[in-house]
Amino acid sequence: MMRRPFLILAFGLAFLFPAVAQLTLTGNLRSRMEFRDGYQELLTVAQSPLWIADQRTRLQFDYQDTLARLQVRMMPQEAHVWGSQGAIGTGGKFSMVEGWAAYEPMPGLYVKLGRMFVDYDDQFFMGQRNWGVGLAHDIAMLQLRPRQHPFELHLGYSRSNNLNAMADYAVEGVDYKWLLVSRFQYSFKSSRLAFLWLSDTHTEQDSQADRSRHTLGGIYLWQQPFEGQVALYRQWGRRTDASGTPISAWAWRAQAGKHWGGNFAQAKYTRISGNQGHEPGQEWGQFEMVFGARHRNFGLMDHFRANQSIPEAGLSHWELSLAKSLPSHFSLNLMAHHFALARDVAWVYHELAPGQWEQQLGPVDPALGQELDFFVQFDPSEKVRVKFGYSALRPSATLTRLQLPQSSSPMAQWAWTTWEFFPSFLR
Repeated sequence: MMRRPFLILAFGLAFLFPAVAQLTLTGNLRSRMEFRDGYQELLTVAQSPLWIADQRTRLQFDYQDTLARLQVRMMPQEAHVWGSQGAIGTGGKFSMVEGWAAYEPMPGLYVKLGRMFVDYDDQFFMGQRNWGVGLAHDIAMLQLRPRQHPFELHLGYSRSNNLNAMADYAVEGVDYKWLLVSRFQYSFKSSRLAFLWLSDTHTEQDSQADRSRHTLGGIYLWQQPFEGQVALYRQWGRRTDASGTPISAWAWRAQAGKHWGGNFAQAKYTRISGNQGHEPGQEWGQFEMVFGARHRNFGLMDHFRANQSIPEAGLSHWELSLAKSLPSHFSLNLMAHHFALARDVAWVYHELAPGQWEQQLGPVDPALGQELDFFVQFDPSEKVRVKFGYSALRPSATLTRLQLPQSSSPMAQWAWTTWEFFPSFLR
């Protein structure tokens, strides 16, 4: 009987004093099925199209204590290709994709430590690559975000525990020794200006020499009278491979779009610098996207997704896109792309071995091909999302020569569907 007054008191205090700490638990389950016929790279005559399905499962724990000025996120993840685990459940890949804590020692100043996604603006050279398993960094971040002021400043630093070998780095498959990130943003009434500087240092395996590459980008975005953005990127330092060739590269992009009703149309142009050749002492002129997001900047088929996929002569990319809202929770997205070499050259280089190149002369058509991307999205509720997509790429003779001279396929295609569920377990 004595417990009843205490229970009444506890419930009363809960109503009188709102909780200062909050814990939420949500999930994300995604199944994706694909038909790949020249996805990412053209097929040889001997290769056949591929059917593949994969699964990604995430739990997201978010904790916030306003009194202690503390935020914590933990996001464990399991990802596997269907059939790889077998009936007894082996072969999957479990990881902690995010696990960080952010403390606010004074208003507007945050110290954020742990493993986290680091993505900014258009994710051109700093993105999270969430189409797959995600790209997260083990990093210490200092963020200045004054509540009554229109600017932000972020400073980040990441360093590998293994300082002398090309192994055990913070980002799997991205072998940096240390990483520096700095970003400044200023917001106006209907526009925003931001600068992002990234410096990644790598250890060359044979000589153990450090190679540092620096990338600086500036982007201006506005909302009125139409949505648009212009961005300019500059890259310098040294290549992170054994050659250590000096880098002098750039890229720029411009885009404009307009909303009307439930529709949005946009035009975009991107240009990436390329090399003039491989003469001794010559600077490397090809811009490298570092940690750029995929399925976002150069078509969904990802033929120009990464540094090794962008032609050495650079890339010129036009994109026209249309997004349209349809009845019954449907939406339609259509994107058309034209790819071409950025430099009008009459040579194509083929790498025979590291540091050894063969020059093949002959007329080169700068056009690389056209791609059409189409997908439909269905959102029956806030917890369910279904997408169906189809892409087709018509490669030119130049793209075939660059990627796969023995290919005879006149068309590359890719069909896919994703089913995503967003359960909420605790709020």
